[in-house]
Order: sequence, then C-alpha cells, then structure tokens
Amino acid sequence: SKSHSAIGEHALGEWREKRDIFVLMNLRLLTLSLIFLALQAMEAGAQDTTASRSFPAPADTVGGASSRPSGPQDLQPSAKDSMRILSVIDTVTVSRRQEPVDALFPAQTGFTSVYGPYVGGYMKADQRFKVTAPVRQKPVQVRSVENRDWVFYFFSGLLLIVALVRLVFSKYFTGIFRVFFSTSMRYLQLREQLSQTPLPSLLLNLVFCLSGGAFLSFLFRQYDIHSSYDQFAELTIFSGIIATVYLFKYVFISLLGWMFDHRGTAENYLFTIFMVNKLAGLALIPLSILMAYTQPGRGAWLISLTLMVLIILILIRLTKGFQAIRTLRVGLFQFLLFVAAFEVAPVLLVGKLFMRFIV
Repeated sequence: SKSHSAIGEHALGEWREKRDIFVLMNLRLLTLSLIFLALQAMEAGAQDTTASRSFPAPADTVGGASSRPSGPQDLQPSAKDSMRILSVIDTVTVSRRQEPVDALFPAQTGFTSVYGPYVGGYMKADQRFKVTAPVRQKPVQVRSVENRDWVFYFFSGLLLIVALVRLVFSKYFTGIFRVFFSTSMRYLQLREQLSQTPLPSLLLNLVFCLSGGAFLSFLFRQYDIHSSYDQFAELTIFSGIIATVYLFKYVFISLLGWMFDHRGTAENYLFTIFMVNKLAGLALIPLSILMAYTQPGRGAWLISLTLMVLIILILIRLTKGFQAIRTLRVGLFQFLLFVAAFEVAPVLLVGKLFMRFIV
C-alpha cells in the first residue's frame, strides 16, 4: 500500500505541475491579448486626435457667442478612460485566475487512500466513487497445485530401461515375441536360449512391476480413492506388492517342482508366466501414461481398453501355462483350481489388506 501511495502522489505532483504551467500560460496569453487591444484602442484615439488638430473645424457665431460643434476631437481618450481600461484588464486577469490545488483537492488526513491525501479526499467527497462504502468480501479459493514433475521422469526412466534392453539385448527382446507366437517345438529351443541371459529378464520384470504399480496408482486416482501417502509413495507400494506376490509365486512353484520331482515342468510354467508378464509390462507403459494425464472421472474408455488387453493376455497365459504342464497329465479343472488357489487368491488377499490398512 505504501508503494501505491508513493506512486499516486508522484503522479499527482506531475499533474499539478502541468496544470499550473497550462493555467499560467493561458493567463499570460489573455493578459497580452487585452494589453494589445488596449494599445490598439489608444493608438486609434491618438490618430483621431492628430486628425482633429490638423483640420480644425471653423468657428460659427450664433447670437454673439462663438460655438464649436462636436467633432472627432471629442473621441480622444482621456486619462480617466485609460485608467478604466487598465482596471478592466486587472479585473479580467483576476477573474481568470485559477484556485490553488488545496482548494480543488482538499487533503483528507483522516482518510487512508492508496492515491494519496489529495486525490483520496476528492474521491471521498464525490459520491460516484463510493470509496467509503462497505467492502464486499468474496470467498477466495486457494488453488493447491500438486507437483507432478516426477511422473514425467518416472515414465522417462521406464522407457529408458526398455530402450537399453532393446539396444543392448536385441536378441532377447525379439526372442520374447518369437516365443510368444511360436509353436511348441520352437518354444523349447527359444526358451533355452533366453534362459541364458538373466539380466534383460530381470530388467523387463522390473518394468512390469513399475508399470503395473503406476497403472494401479493412477487407476485409484480416477475413482478418487486416496490414501494417507502421496501418489509416488502409493506407486512404490503397489510396485512392491506386485514384486512380492510374484517373488512368492516363483519360490512356491519352484519348491513344488523340487518336492514332486518336476523341475523342468515348473521351469516351463514359470517361464510362461514371466514371459506374459514382460509383454504386459510393455503394454501397460503407454496405457499408464494416458491414465496419468487423463482427468479424474474421464478415463472410462481407457480402463475398458486396458481390461481388454489384460484379459487377452491372461487367456494366452492360461493357454500356454496349460500347455507347459501337459506332461503332468492334469485336467483343465485341476489346472484352473490351482490357478484360483495359488494365483488369484493371494492377489485378492493382498488387495483386501491394502484397502483396509493403507487406504
């Protein structure tokens, strides 16, 4: 407010100086004009006087007395007329003089204004401004903007990992898709080749956990489900849950294969599971990016598209998984019962615990 008051007083001072200069110039011009007119009138009177002296009128005698008719010499201005002209000039000059600034803009010492005491006083006296009216307070909503820069860097890191695997381990990257669409005979050969490079497999499994956790985190935001943690912490928790579930599944199935002496079958089944997971992780990256930048409540079409993709991948996984354990001579019902008991049930249990203790 002090800065505004200083600016207003400075602007008022400049305006006062310009106005005083303008008024003073007008007064000077008016005075010079009146003096010029007075001089012209006096010069015209002097010319008439000179003419009357050069050509005197003849004297006539009427009744023994001389009389002189009125002539141009009577138009000669006298000393009284000159004084009268000067008094008129002074009167006009005084009447045209402007009042001082203090008379036009009386200072209001008891009224605080950002425009200063003079302009503030004028605005207070003029009812058009209504500066003394009660203030109308409107509710102000403070917008809190969430820092979402980490979303860009997070997905940039995921894409960087995928690009690194694609460039450094190009054979492994293309081999996954070949195994996914290959026949059973070709499947065993490619699986043996891919098992020899564990590092790209680990990186793509990490991509699956992170992209899956990101999709679940942004899916919760679409339905306005919030926890006591921020969104990055939620993403980390979801990714950790997915990694824990599949680590437990890997250990449990490997232990079953060792206990029942079917290690090869267990390895084939685990390879099928994690192969589909890798492809699901790659598919979830663009879907998670779209989900992250979609406004809450407007991602129904994206959720439907994601469900379609995941359902197709789950069906392919069940099909290939059943083919991987054909040597055990189990039926389809026993296989589906195994999947429901050791894969679906743990996921539902973890989700229930998460919704109870974290959300």
